[in-house]
Amino acid sequence: MVFGHNESDKRVLKVYNGGEVMNHYPFMAAIFINTSKGWMYACGGTVIAREWILTVAHCLEEMVQQPKRLVLAKDLLVLVGTKRVKQPLDTTHMRRFVAAYFTLKDVEIGFNGIRRGDVALLQLKYPLLFGEKINRIVIPKAKPSLAEGQIIGWGMMNTKGCKARISDADDKERFDETQLCAYSLDAGACEGDSGGPLFRAFPHSRSILLGLVSMVQECNYEGENIGIFVNVIKCCDWIQKITGIDDICVDIPDPKKPDPATISAADMTKLAFCEFCPIALDWVKDFLDDPQGKDLEPTKEKSKIDPTAKRLFTQLF
Repeated sequence: MVFGHNESDKRVLKVYNGGEVMNHYPFMAAIFINTSKGWMYACGGTVIAREWILTVAHCLEEMVQQPKRLVLAKDLLVLVGTKRVKQPLDTTHMRRFVAAYFTLKDVEIGFNGIRRGDVALLQLKYPLLFGEKINRIVIPKAKPSLAEGQIIGWGMMNTKGCKARISDADDKERFDETQLCAYSLDAGACEGDSGGPLFRAFPHSRSILLGLVSMVQECNYEGENIGIFVNVIKCCDWIQKITGIDDICVDIPDPKKPDPATISAADMTKLAFCEFCPIALDWVKDFLDDPQGKDLEPTKEKSKIDPTAKRLFTQLF
């Protein structure tokens, strides 16, 4: 089987602005689309059960000129258990064809692609074999009070390969309940990261899935990065109805806020969530400026991010 790719495209699983990662994330999946040039990498996905992959609906669009159309299930392939999406693959990798996929009824496919309801479930032809390198992630039934997160994916490392996904018009819109916004300094999602997980990792415990990369700003390693994500917690009822599996969404104990003094420079990228996804950062508040969380009212001033804050923020909705 041939996996098509650009010769200059060296996609290796990474934490954005944090280098390569090893197989610490067994729930990470890569989705390929069958084209005239072979199986081409489309975007990321997340393993939520042995036969189910969660991703964004716009990843299922044909790689053709506008207007956009969704591909057939038979033209989709899922790759798991590897940090590379081109040869040579890790020996732990596993491939599965897609038997069917499901999207929300209110998904909107416009001339420029999907805008709302950007979530999809892929049903694999054969179940995955779970182990240390391949396993699932769970979704919390309720949003954590402290929503820190991490993004991983196979997006382009070179900023010149990144494309803007959020227009000026989008900045002023309020998004529906299936969407959320995440902010980070000197980090973010990029082209190729779509569909990948926004998650919270706990030491010695199961990770939880918070969102899926849907739309991203122009990549900027040294500035403010804001991305729009699918709010998977709001999709729990739909996911469990389609899959018939009742333990995909689970009750998670609400984590306590960490002591800022214990946060090291090597910590994973932290993101803060906001309700309206304001590009002007009207709702963004640096956690270390208000460690007790007493003042969470919107401010008209652009947030001043302390570089020593280690990208630690608090949830503001």
